[in-house]
Amino acid sequence: MKLRKILSALFLSVAMFFGLSACKGQDQPQPEPKPEPIQPAEKAVEVVFDTDGGSTIDKITLKEAGKISKPENPTKDGYVFEGWYKNSTKTTLWDFAKDVVSESTTIYAKWAKILTCEEAAKLC
Repeated sequence: MKLRKILSALFLSVAMFFGLSACKGQDQPQPEPKPEPIQPAEKAVEVVFDTDGGSTIDKITLKEAGKISKPENPTKDGYVFEGWYKNSTKTTLWDFAKDVVSESTTIYAKWAKILTCEEAAKLC
């Protein structure tokens, strides 16, 4: 009986020793995770205003896609500015409140000719 108690105590001591030894390995520093690769910066988005012979409007460069503010209206002798358009045929009006520039683009000015009295009289 005494031998059984001694063997049990010895067995428990050995089990505790190995159990605690196994825990020491967990305290060692773990390798740091690899950093995420750096994504390349998106290229700038450029907006060019084609004034079709009117006064110059500076281009706008955006760091990312987004809306742009309406520039001052250009001027052109003998013409009235009618607005900015998405296409060179000037059939689709650019809406500065809603339209988003997602890639480099050109916005086109549309003009209406101011008729002289002689030109207007010929139409009547």
